[in-house]
Amino acid sequence: GIDAGAEGADESFINPRGLATDGACHLFVTEARRTVRQVDLASGRVTTLAGSRSASSVPADGRGESARFRYLHGILSDGAGGLWIVDNGYLLRRIDIVTREVTTVLGDLEEFGLTLSPLRPVLGGVGGLAFGPPEQLFLTSMSQNVVLRIRF
Repeated sequence: GIDAGAEGADESFINPRGLATDGACHLFVTEARRTVRQVDLASGRVTTLAGSRSASSVPADGRGESARFRYLHGILSDGAGGLWIVDNGYLLRRIDIVTREVTTVLGDLEEFGLTLSPLRPVLGGVGGLAFGPPEQLFLTSMSQNVVLRIRF
């Protein structure tokens, strides 16, 4: 197994939630509070890809440890160098694995919920993520009891 306390690891896991791989040599783990960890499957080394355990829990875009998360849920690799993450059930965020840049793709960092259109209510409780045919992402909303398709 993976031992986050092994030699070369910077810390152990705290409340791990989501898992994704890049399909090659890395496993990505979301910790419920504030960090995305990267595991090198060959060496077992665990490092922090984005976020900080000691930082504010107010979500903020940024690079590496300057990015802020509130409560991480699902995580998904797009196979093209990106990780897609649901933060606090209402923000869809993307991490560039190489640059470690975190950007908010959907949702408002200032407000609770995803406002999808003037005709649709605010969406919360987003949990599951899946990629479909080219350029389509599917999201589940537990509070709205729907599955949404996003084309990009």
